[in-house]
Amino acid sequence: MSMYPVLWAIDHAPVYDAEERAILVALVVKGDFDGMNCFRSYPTLAAAARVDAKTAGRKCRAMESRGVLRRQTKHQSRVWLSIPKEQRPVIWEVMIPAEWWSAAQLESINEQRAGLGRAALTPESRPALAPAPPKKSRADKGVKRPKKTPSTPDPGTRSPRVKTDIEMGG
Repeated sequence: MSMYPVLWAIDHAPVYDAEERAILVALVVKGDFDGMNCFRSYPTLAAAARVDAKTAGRKCRAMESRGVLRRQTKHQSRVWLSIPKEQRPVIWEVMIPAEWWSAAQLESINEQRAGLGRAALTPESRPALAPAPPKKSRADKGVKRPKKTPSTPDPGTRSPRVKTDIEMGG
């Protein structure tokens, strides 16, 4: 694991909400230095991000549709290949834009990728990402809360008042 993908996910990723950010961070923590080989099952990802497993899957698919994540079909890791075929999770590639890396970092990453038989990261293979979609405004924004009507307590729920020694003058 490298800290740069984690830092990108925390501070720079175009995510829609806090759940997407938590899921992306939980995913990229287990990935490679260049954003590849990020795989966790949805229940494991959900537990790490503190969301439901269906939410984890839905958010990953939403990020995939916006280009933040891409399903990885080549370069499967040995760890992933050791998982039984029917239990293998999706391998995601986190699409950290090439422009986000400094020139020295990109050169170092491309050297490491060449050693692993992967193509170099370029602005064409890792393009800039569109900003996150704006959050929807609350439907009740600007609407005053309804006033609560004072409710009379149920007569069977109040304890009877008992006079204390002080009240009785003793």
